[in-house]
Order: sequence, then structure tokens, then C-alpha cells
Amino acid sequence: MVMDDMLGTAEGGLEIATWLRERMPAERILLVTGNVGARLRALEDSGLTVLRKPLSSAELAAGVRKAMSGSEA
Repeated sequence: MVMDDMLGTAEGGLEIATWLRERMPAERILLVTGNVGARLRALEDSGLTVLRKPLSSAELAAGVRKAMSGSEA
């Protein structure tokens, strides 16, 4: 699952990812963000994989490969 943290809804990507983590392996969830400050710290402290914008296609592909393999990079 790849999702942006800024979804334009009351719930952000982190809140939805936290819900998803109860239903699937956390290693399979990638959060993409351009956030900074306290929100970025909350994302990084979540234990989920966080990819920071700007993000190259190679970085995104590497994150997806890692998530699909379930291994640490």
C-alpha cells in the first residue's frame, strides 16, 4: 500500500496506515510525505516506512520492491 499522508480528508495517511497495520504487515505500507516538523516526526516515529518528497521514480520503485519483499533495505 502506497499512500500520501495528505489525503484531503479529516484522516491523514498516518491514521489510515495505523488502521491498516492491524490488517496487514507494516512492512507492506509506504507513506509518502512532504510534511515537515511535528507531523514528520510523528510519521517517522510510527515505525512505518516513510518516503519524503521530492521523491524520484527510482526511490519510489526501491520502496515498493522492499515492501513487496518484506525485507529491510
